Amino acid sequence: MAECKQSSVAGQNSPTSSLPARHPRLRDTVVFVAILSTICYFAFSEGVRSFGQFLVKIFTRLLHA
Repeated sequence: MAECKQSSVAGQNSPTSSLPARHPRLRDTVVFVAILSTICYFAFSEGVRSFGQFLVKIFTRLLHA
């Protein structure tokens, strides 16, 4: 009975066997694209001037923290 449980647990996908862990370049690319798309979203949806104010607000909060 214990052998059956061990084989069923071994067949499941664990977090360590997920795609990003096996493909670090893909993971890094996805992170870079996510950051770039967030920046572009704020830049184009809020306008360049308000985007600059948004960045200034972030940096001032980081400096005062």
